[in-house]
Amino acid sequence: MNMREWFLAGTAVIGLTAASASFATTVEKEEFKHLVQQAHACVVAQTVGIEHVMENGAPVTKTTFNVTETAFGSTPETITVTTPGGRIQGAKVPMGEVNAGIPQFLNGTSAVLLLEQQANGDYVVSGVTQGVFDLSQTALGYVVRLPDSQGGLVSLSEALDVINDARDAEVNETAE
Repeated sequence: MNMREWFLAGTAVIGLTAASASFATTVEKEEFKHLVQQAHACVVAQTVGIEHVMENGAPVTKTTFNVTETAFGSTPETITVTTPGGRIQGAKVPMGEVNAGIPQFLNGTSAVLLLEQQANGDYVVSGVTQGVFDLSQTALGYVVRLPDSQGGLVSLSEALDVINDARDAEVNETAE
């Protein structure tokens, strides 16, 4: 075999090995109403802390939020949201695990969060990133980017009304 054939064979082996070791998860797009109805709580919260830890041999990120407003449900004033992936602590070189489609939060930022509570008391975001609606401050006040089908860019109070209307639709449907 010449050098080119060795290179191609080696590339094929590496490609096949990587393909067999990799896997993917697809998150199905949730209907907005269903996303809201599966949530235990909906809060407006500000990120105040981010911690990277290992759980069951995998890196996770635990983000602490101060809850500033609650649309529905009951949460403490401070909550922890757990997401898969994050920096791997104690590595000799900086390492981490990034999971596409997983929300990443920055200290000091605020968002409207649809949450599901875990048995350990931590929360996860409903529908992975689909339950995170970024909050931005403008000259006219706070605005939230909802799905276009729900009004798109709206004021915070309008966003909470839309979310509560979707939540109330469940109550009305089950009462009928």
